Amino acid sequence: ALGHEFICTIMRCTTFTQILHALRIRDPKHVRPHHEQAGYDPLWYTWPLQQHIQMQLVKVFQPGTFVTVDEAMCFFRGKLDIKQYMKNKPCKWGAKNCVISCAMTGAILYFDTYLGKKVWLLGLPAIYESALGTVGAYVAALVLACGSLVENGMVMVTDNCYTSILLTNWLHERRLAALGTMHSNCKYIPKEIVKGAGVGGMQHGDIRWRQARLGDNNCMTFVNYKDAKPVLFLSSMHD
Repeated sequence: ALGHEFICTIMRCTTFTQILHALRIRDPKHVRPHHEQAGYDPLWYTWPLQQHIQMQLVKVFQPGTFVTVDEAMCFFRGKLDIKQYMKNKPCKWGAKNCVISCAMTGAILYFDTYLGKKVWLLGLPAIYESALGTVGAYVAALVLACGSLVENGMVMVTDNCYTSILLTNWLHERRLAALGTMHSNCKYIPKEIVKGAGVGGMQHGDIRWRQARLGDNNCMTFVNYKDAKPVLFLSSMHD
């Protein structure tokens, strides 16, 4: 089930297994951490390779105006402590990576493998989680890790897993706009946007919108569009 057609034509499984047992991608100066340590990273031995890939991504590509945050699955059905299941993904089993990419080309700018909530925010000041929530703080950590790749004036496009009013405000403070769908129970959302929008409320094609002040000369725009079901948007790039 894990075989790749091209690789299977040039290499037997036993040969691949022998190579795999001898292959190590790690810094020999790096002492192996104990698995019971706080923030233990089960992929510690691949960090040199990951860091090399990240450095090359920075060198070879400059994104456009729109960048996006989303999950990407690396298919794997074997034994792995960090293996995740996501029923709505084409690859339902595997290692989940949170990715910042160019929204126009799909080119990856930065990626981080999900290792569990305890490792997610390791090294990030606790004030981020208290101010933005767990998911918002993690997106903030990804943006900070991108450094100069995510510049002033860019637009961060997210889905309803990542969109929040607190994160939008944090991005605005760094001169980054935000655009994305959001949940109807999102904290601080105007009640008149979602009240009565369900069955028997809004009709197909109806639109509700509200605006809230966001700093100087900027607005946070909430839109509820009724398609087959209500679809909520949040934008800080539309006045």
